[in-house]
Amino acid sequence: MSTSLKATIAVIGGTGLDNIEGMTGVQHLDIDTPFGKPSDTIIAGKLDGIGVAFLPRHGRGHFISPTELNARANIYALKSLGVEHIIAINSCGSFREEVKPGHLLIPDQLIDRTRGRTSTFFTDGIVAHIAFADPFCADLSKILYDSAKEAGASVHWKGTYVCMEGPAFSTRAESKLYKSWGADVIGMTALPEAKLAREAEICYAIIACATDYDSWWEPVEPVTVALPEIRTEVTGVRAPASGEQTIRPDASLLLVAGAGWTKKQPDGQTHVPEAEALILGCLRATQASLGGSKSLVDLSGEGQVVLPFMTHLNQIGQTGSSPRHRKGLATCCHGEEPHVVGWRFITERRAINLNPNCGWAQGKTDVLYVADAFQVMQKVNERLT
Repeated sequence: MSTSLKATIAVIGGTGLDNIEGMTGVQHLDIDTPFGKPSDTIIAGKLDGIGVAFLPRHGRGHFISPTELNARANIYALKSLGVEHIIAINSCGSFREEVKPGHLLIPDQLIDRTRGRTSTFFTDGIVAHIAFADPFCADLSKILYDSAKEAGASVHWKGTYVCMEGPAFSTRAESKLYKSWGADVIGMTALPEAKLAREAEICYAIIACATDYDSWWEPVEPVTVALPEIRTEVTGVRAPASGEQTIRPDASLLLVAGAGWTKKQPDGQTHVPEAEALILGCLRATQASLGGSKSLVDLSGEGQVVLPFMTHLNQIGQTGSSPRHRKGLATCCHGEEPHVVGWRFITERRAINLNPNCGWAQGKTDVLYVADAFQVMQKVNERLT
């Protein structure tokens, strides 16, 4: 059907949107194209004096699946009306907790996971290549974002849209994979529309409407626990000065202190003050980070002396950061395993141990020094100063 009506803006409606209110001078256009019929008749008219065309992507009544859409006919029909800008509405699943169902997202990137869809007008001897690094019109996208904010919608700026084939939704493994890629939403209809619009030289942007969290989301069943009324006394703890810190996540060396430092030494006595001085002296001189064994900070429960600067808080924070360190030096005076989280991530592992037959040292160290850790560390600190 031919028409003299010109529409500069088109809206392609997704699931649940098959009409636009407020249009005047409405015409229902049944258009034929070289690629067949579009999804449905196109509603064209004026909206605030501007020529607007509306096309329900899946047909009125939603009877066309994403895979069966005749996208070439849809885009060609809109181009024949003089359309210069397309606003596409797409239902999608969200990969981000903050993009909640009911929120909108204006994407700026695409990942194509479709299969077998015809995505170009250039066939049958016509060869052309389009630039598609930025698949959406930046100017139109910004207008959509600002308009949504002005209307009071919960809208998010920029993100990556994964376009899958469908009609089945993603498996949980696929969904978690796309989420690990940094994708933000997933749907079935942005492609090949975006590519065809680019070939037709039509500015194209999307309003992605989150309807769910896709299948990566595994909600936890809420549990209500009745607690007795209690009063908690909070005691502040002064953090050590930066020069006295023992936890340094960005240090280049990890010093691992085993429980043997606080136990009886060959002379039958403990030497905790000397151990503290040696360990802290090495940390200050090298700016290393300290990793201590769980037993080293639990000894107080057994009535034994603990290094004064070692606490459970120190241990928890340290083990969380120790995998960042690429080099490690373990010091365990009695040959006991330090149980240090992150030790296995270190590429250059050296240990000082009194027992040459220590199973832990033989199994986990690259270089084992058989010596008294007190004596070795004293010499090391002398060399460092």
